[in-house]
Amino acid sequence: MELAVSELVTTVVEHAHDEPVTVVVALTSDSPTVAISVRSVRTPSGITDPSTWAEPLPAVRTGRGLATVRSISDDVSVAADEPTVTVRCTFHVD
Repeated sequence: MELAVSELVTTVVEHAHDEPVTVVVALTSDSPTVAISVRSVRTPSGITDPSTWAEPLPAVRTGRGLATVRSISDDVSVAADEPTVTVRCTFHVD
């Protein structure tokens, strides 16, 4: 979970620059799940459907964050409106 937060916030810092970032971590008790949401100002390039996030070529220095989040999370979703984008990942805990 720590890696997911780090990767998502790093992505925002690299692309949203000086805009505010909101990080929310929530635990649901009925089905032990931790949900992490990172919300920021939407950049013109946008974020695509998580199922399309792929690992970059080995020689590329950046671009692994979102694919890493998808691979370590139980679920990832993206919600975007005109001013903001929120990436939410969940982890089932025992």
